[in-house]
Amino acid sequence: MARFRREVLPKIHTLEAHLKISQKAKGRVRSEESIRKMARTLKRGYASGIYVAHFKGKHLPLSTRLKISASEKGKKLSEATKQRMSRGRKRWFRDPKNMERFCKEILPKVNTIEAHRKTGMKLKGRSMSEQAVQRMIETKKRLYRQGKIVPWDKGIKRPDIAELMRKRNPMQNPESRKKAQIGFSGGKHTAKAKAAISKKSKQLWKNKEYRGRVLKSVFQRLRRRPTSFERRVIHLIKKHQLPFRYVGDGRLFISGKNPDFIGTNGKKMIIESFWTRIHRYDYVQVRRRFFKKLGYSILFLNEDDLYREDWHNHCLGKIETLLNSS
Repeated sequence: MARFRREVLPKIHTLEAHLKISQKAKGRVRSEESIRKMARTLKRGYASGIYVAHFKGKHLPLSTRLKISASEKGKKLSEATKQRMSRGRKRWFRDPKNMERFCKEILPKVNTIEAHRKTGMKLKGRSMSEQAVQRMIETKKRLYRQGKIVPWDKGIKRPDIAELMRKRNPMQNPESRKKAQIGFSGGKHTAKAKAAISKKSKQLWKNKEYRGRVLKSVFQRLRRRPTSFERRVIHLIKKHQLPFRYVGDGRLFISGKNPDFIGTNGKKMIIESFWTRIHRYDYVQVRRRFFKKLGYSILFLNEDDLYREDWHNHCLGKIETLLNSS
């Protein structure tokens, strides 16, 4: 064996010898049994150190790598090849040492913003099958549960970002709010998504702690009535003895709708105070149309009316206009 390694192997294990063998074997079809025998022999040889890859420790030049990439582009692997690759990867990952090495050495290199961006550009426009998507979801869930994937921002606190968002929150801009509302409105969940949401909600509701927390939050919000917007309108009504009554706490419903204030002088008048951020972009139009059919005149007061410097005179003027027009 020592003589074989020292004298014979260097003569036959050369690039020229490989090329000759390749030319002779070109076009020859081997049986599955023959391929398996060759694979076993090669594996034993590489494992024992008898065979050493001629390219081990060498790096191909960029031009050669680009040529190989161009020649392989567009080729599709057969189903048998895909299955063999899948089985090989699974066997490799089943080894705890390989998994530990993957998580410590390989994953930090590939799980970067730059790597994600490159992958995103390559996958742009490519659609995956439902089975592939489901497998990816299940794999990620399992890795998160096992702690092998950790969110990059876990445990990181950025008080500077929080302060910046408080000062420059785009939702304080009426135009940005309207754009966001338009973007989020009209979207519909698929039947599958609805079923998943329903299932998850039912599971959560069975949890006593979660159910108690939700009910407590609902009752606290009900007890908080009137809201800060409504309190300002109540202040105006009381100070100037305006003919309106607060009913926004659920004491009065008109065809299933609960207005905030209703007229008390026999005229069909309604005042609604609302925050545009938590309502649909067409909230005013829909509500105005609904109450107009029932013969009501309606006034809307939002944060731009109730939280301006001269809000008192501004809102009083609007209410007086409503009284005169009704």
